[in-house]
Amino acid sequence: LGRECTPADLAAHPTLARLSAFLQDPVQPSPLVCLRASGPGIPLFCIHPAGGLITAYLGLTKLDRPIYAISAHGHPESIQSMARDYARLIHQTCGDNPLALLGWSLGGVIAQAVAGCLEGQGHQVVALAMIDPPRPGLRLDRERSVLALLHNYSQQTPSLSELRLHCRGLATEHLLQLLEARGWLAEGVLRGSQFLQALKVYQRHGELLQQHQPVQVQAPIWMWRAKSAVRADYWRPFSAGPWREFSLGG
Repeated sequence: LGRECTPADLAAHPTLARLSAFLQDPVQPSPLVCLRASGPGIPLFCIHPAGGLITAYLGLTKLDRPIYAISAHGHPESIQSMARDYARLIHQTCGDNPLALLGWSLGGVIAQAVAGCLEGQGHQVVALAMIDPPRPGLRLDRERSVLALLHNYSQQTPSLSELRLHCRGLATEHLLQLLEARGWLAEGVLRGSQFLQALKVYQRHGELLQQHQPVQVQAPIWMWRAKSAVRADYWRPFSAGPWREFSLGG
């Protein structure tokens, strides 16, 4: 049909019949995608990591609760402006009912800001799950941006030091060729223009992270971090409610 699908499109139209109907009569897609429409549990809203994709959350549909995911859109001026926008989408979907938030990596940072916005509007956030959130102020340089991009498109990712070694002195327009040659990204997954646009989004999100100042929230926080990650102590002062910390392998 001559149209390209984003991961959000595929998530919103999970059957061939629904995807075909969407491709033949497309409408402006909503950044909020329903991954599971029903279940007795409290609704869970998942916030995209750097790059804006929601593919990391597609495996959560076995949880017995309504599940939604929000992908990036527009040109936000700050993480706080993103949070206000996402809080509006959540309110439109959930009304005044209790809800839970989940965010991986940058998504955890944004989810924490969303919790603050929702609480300011009187909403009850019963849980805020943050998975390996980076520390605001961290500089997400080109190589960190590339590595974050690879985590969304490949399972054969190098270490940051290895990536820096091979990218040293390499012009950005030649990065895709290097990644494919090293086997870190399957050939054809991204075209040159798609790769450069995706990298631009990652770098912009990195700039927003560097500028962000978190606010304290009342929601219970469940902090998940990899054993090899920097400790999550930075986030503790921004929690006025219950706090639980878990370690993951890796």
